[in-house]
Amino acid sequence: MANLPKWGVYLSVAIIIFAALALNILRRPSAVATLPVFMEEARDLAPAHATIYIDLKGAVQMPGVYKVPADMRLFQVIRLAGGLCVDADVSRINMSAQLFDQQAITIPFVQNTSEEQGNAHDDASDAPLKISLSQADAATLVTLPGIGPATAERIVADRLVNGPFERVEDIMRVSGIGPAIYEGIKPFVTP
Repeated sequence: MANLPKWGVYLSVAIIIFAALALNILRRPSAVATLPVFMEEARDLAPAHATIYIDLKGAVQMPGVYKVPADMRLFQVIRLAGGLCVDADVSRINMSAQLFDQQAITIPFVQNTSEEQGNAHDDASDAPLKISLSQADAATLVTLPGIGPATAERIVADRLVNGPFERVEDIMRVSGIGPAIYEGIKPFVTP
């Protein structure tokens, strides 16, 4: 810069300042439509910068992807989606489940019984529905006793690496699932 005329130095400094300001403006987050929040929940929300994306499917009024505060629970996202459909099976979901980023949650519909289909009633329809370890998503797996979000994610990851579970006992190959948890979930699952 010693060989530049004085005006050249000023011009160089001005260009650097302009570039820094332009870069700062470009780094600001874009305006994103915010989701409505119920007043009683507003005081419980995480800071605005701690957000996650949830893919809500199934028996809800407005399925879709929702950008929500990181500490939001499933029942709160369901409210944002307009609530449950009348034929939602709430007995198969944990409404208070904690959510995590990129989680896909499918709210199940109530299954038709054999009587509703015009068939003879049998004892099999009285049995509780079992969760398939080889097909359930993480949101469904957390409804099992002793299975939290981290363990559910490990189950899903194990299936991707090792393939589907051939026997219910195979669940014990997942880190964090030992004989006690296995015995607790055994009545509720199929391979």
